[in-house]
Amino acid sequence: MDNYCLYCDERLQFRFNWQTLWQQNHTLLCATCSNELEPIVGDICISCGRSFDEESEPFRSGDQCYDCIRWESNPEWQGLLVKNRSLFRYNDFMKELIARFKYRGDTILATVFQERLRQMYQKEFSQKAYIVPIPLSKERLLERGFNQAEILAQMLGKPIPFLLAQHRTEKQSKKNRSKRLNVGKSIFYLENRLQSQLIHADIIIIDDIYTTGTTIRQAAKLLLLHGARTVSSLTIAR
Repeated sequence: MDNYCLYCDERLQFRFNWQTLWQQNHTLLCATCSNELEPIVGDICISCGRSFDEESEPFRSGDQCYDCIRWESNPEWQGLLVKNRSLFRYNDFMKELIARFKYRGDTILATVFQERLRQMYQKEFSQKAYIVPIPLSKERLLERGFNQAEILAQMLGKPIPFLLAQHRTEKQSKKNRSKRLNVGKSIFYLENRLQSQLIHADIIIIDDIYTTGTTIRQAAKLLLLHGARTVSSLTIAR
């Protein structure tokens, strides 16, 4: 049975038998493309899940990275996020993979993340928590045709209460780091008819990329303000 790499279309040689019948995940990428993925494993920041290695020593203090220390030193933003966990490093290959999924409509690429996303969710988070994808503005959703965070959230097989909505804003991908960190008015608002579900709820925010943490913290701040007990996040890349 022949399959093809979802990224480069390389023909895959996959021996079909009863043992491999349910191993569809193994056929999604060729060996070359699979080797470009860098799973985040080992020593990480306990707050944001950033991978620590020898090169990251100047950017950490104890078990936290300096980005998280800066967030937690700001009274306006401290204590909002229990933790973030991410599957892969945001290297050049992952950047292009997500761009094809997110901006070019190649949504089948999301299946590359499905099994590992479920494993991380089951390992790191409460199964009773609400799954909340980061929303797109109505304009962005109309332009793109889908919300990538919603597709990822659906892979967890849990009901999704659409608690958050987003105002029209400049694209995050067009902002540099300083603009992303320049947090002004929240880009999110709550769907009024669902606010009662937030009371004492544990929330897991789903998004594609954790960059500076600004987007997720803005969402967390709003959710906590309206009664959520805790907020964590799960993303594909960090």
